[in-house]
Amino acid sequence: MIDFLQLKDFIVVDGHGCVYLIDCKRNRPYILLESQCDIITSLDVHPESDMISLGNEKGQLSMVNYSNCQFTYIKSVSDFVKTEQRVITCIKYTSIGNHLAVGMKSGELFFVDSCLYLPKQEKPFNFSSTSITNICFSPDDSFMAHILIWGQLQHEVMGHFVL
Repeated sequence: MIDFLQLKDFIVVDGHGCVYLIDCKRNRPYILLESQCDIITSLDVHPESDMISLGNEKGQLSMVNYSNCQFTYIKSVSDFVKTEQRVITCIKYTSIGNHLAVGMKSGELFFVDSCLYLPKQEKPFNFSSTSITNICFSPDDSFMAHILIWGQLQHEVMGHFVL
């Protein structure tokens, strides 16, 4: 019998902020990050390394190495986001993983480098007063689209962003 459904390992975040790697072959969860007091609101896996980035409700970006289950870095966005609403609602790596786009509940959007989470522009782009809920890039990173909370679709040419 041919097995048409081959599951790969995947990552799950529970409501208490605990991050698990689900090993499908062994049918077993491994804890990547113990429960934090902060609710994780977004995550993305780096396309070329064993890193996962997490955003939380307090406006913090965290980096976890999922191959050795090590928490490696944390950065608060309060240093470069000046609004009261610092909730990170969406994060997305570019296709080669050199930048991370960060969408906020306030509608602000900014880019950070994927190693130290340092901002790539002086101030965030402010497209809307509603939350950014999804970000995607074209395969060559020349276009980016983001979706606002009410389903409005906006797209931007990456050339306009000085990365």
